[in-house]
Amino acid sequence: IYPRDFTDVFPKIAESVAFYMMNLPDIRLYIINGLSHLIEKPINFLHKQEQREAAKVNTEHVENATAQLECMTTFCQHFLPILCNILIQTENHKRHKILKLITLFAR
Repeated sequence: IYPRDFTDVFPKIAESVAFYMMNLPDIRLYIINGLSHLIEKPINFLHKQEQREAAKVNTEHVENATAQLECMTTFCQHFLPILCNILIQTENHKRHKILKLITLFAR
């Protein structure tokens, strides 16, 4: 299940998400996990759809997943520098989730 209004809503909240990720270390991990989920889920879904027979592919969900990834891609240039700065400030044993998100944005 994908948010149908993602491409309309995320651009409106992206700046706030970045602000909270930078300035509230207590909730940073939750934001990073959420962003990772917003990228990973449609990637995995599209990969599974590519493996299915053409008749079984749900085109509406494919379109939603593709739109969600395209929307996230537009914010990559804004989030990557923030994530790199956070990575530098984070202890080594806590960097795994940040590196994972950086990798997802880099795809």
